[in-house]
Amino acid sequence: MSEFRDPTTYNGISQKSFVAPTKLTAYLKILPDMGLVEREYPALTSTKMQGNAARGLDKISDRFLKFWFRFIASQSTEIPTVSAAATVWEHAVAPFFFEFASDALEACCKEYLVRRNFDGQLPFFASSIGRWWHKTKKLTLWQLTPSRKTCWSANANIEQFRLP
Repeated sequence: MSEFRDPTTYNGISQKSFVAPTKLTAYLKILPDMGLVEREYPALTSTKMQGNAARGLDKISDRFLKFWFRFIASQSTEIPTVSAAATVWEHAVAPFFFEFASDALEACCKEYLVRRNFDGQLPFFASSIGRWWHKTKKLTLWQLTPSRKTCWSANANIEQFRLP
């Protein structure tokens, strides 16, 4: 897989998964077929450019597994009691949960925009709806007209705040 040409990434995956480097490629190729990992490209990336692994991002597709690997698997011990789970939530999950949940909100917003676009309920027909990034610049959700003269963008962020 071209996205694992970087030896640091490849070796890191091998060490953390306890899979021999000689067998790792075979396992990594199966993950997208199983629907566990998906590759995302910036909106408007041509099919030809999708061959460039540096432009795409691999991400865990299943939200439960994503939560598990982000917050639970990194715990050095089991979580045997409710009070231990509450402690893990307070210190390891809660401070980062809104950032974590923003991906799910972004997916919901994109689905909403795609449906409204299909139904003709947006101010213009968007030829592309998705995320775009380049180096350090990122637009979370955006739409582009077929003529590429009009662009609408939005950020899907969740913030915690107290109600008065």
